[in-house]
Amino acid sequence: MIQMEYPPLLLQAQKAGSALWEHLAPRLGSTAVALLVAVVVALVLRRVTYRMVQMFLRHDSRSARLRTLVPLLHHVVLVIVYVIIGLVVLSSLGIDVTPILASAGVVGVAVGFGSQTLVKDCITGLFILIEDTIAVGDVVKIAGCSGVVERLTLRTVRLRDTEGRMHIIPFSEVGIVVNMTRDFSYALLEVGVSYDTDLRSALAVMEDVANGMRNDPIFADMILEPLEIMGVDKLNDYSIQLQSRMKTRPGKQWQVRRQFNLLLRERFSRDGIELPFPTRININRAEAHAEATPSRLPADTD
Repeated sequence: MIQMEYPPLLLQAQKAGSALWEHLAPRLGSTAVALLVAVVVALVLRRVTYRMVQMFLRHDSRSARLRTLVPLLHHVVLVIVYVIIGLVVLSSLGIDVTPILASAGVVGVAVGFGSQTLVKDCITGLFILIEDTIAVGDVVKIAGCSGVVERLTLRTVRLRDTEGRMHIIPFSEVGIVVNMTRDFSYALLEVGVSYDTDLRSALAVMEDVANGMRNDPIFADMILEPLEIMGVDKLNDYSIQLQSRMKTRPGKQWQVRRQFNLLLRERFSRDGIELPFPTRININRAEAHAEATPSRLPADTD
């Protein structure tokens, strides 16, 4: 009968595998329990997050901030839970986690020095979220880009502009933030009329149109205060610019302004108030000179 002789390396691998199995077999039960606890905790956190969002979304004053902060807190807590569970699993398998923790501290310091921009993004984003500078759903202008905030993370803000383009801006690039939908807004109304227009009549028509919008059931809830007449703003080359504004709910200023311009154009047309437009006068200098010079009468001949 032929006996198979195994190579020494294969024998050593078999012995190592057997020793590893003997070491791990008694600990598989605790490892499975640890993984089960991790899954249960993750599911409970997800459910609690969903409940929090649904409960606080009923309050409009804080819903945007909650939609921003709750998912971030959810992900941060999940990462912490997974790290703790991973350390517990390694410890249950008999692996000393102390060197791992020490190495993680050294690696963290090295990564911090090597990725200062990333750290700056996260720190700036954290302060922006804590101070509630911007939130999901706000219309903002950041780093030269304007749009609706669709998503916030600890590192970036994502804006969707009117053309549907997505702008992903790291917080390290955020300098000045212009939030156009915080607490309330103003619909700035600039109207140009011709120099022949009775300005007081034009201002009265503007006020009348604004009052009509406040009585309209569609726009009554959008407008918070009556029209504020600011008066004659500019004397342009061919027009006089009248300026006024209406206080509106956040984000409703553009809709109110478009409707006001439409109704005002119809009212001006009906009342005979002329809107300005550029005119051009062509002067032929040769003809003008000929008309200005008196013609010589022919000399009398005897």
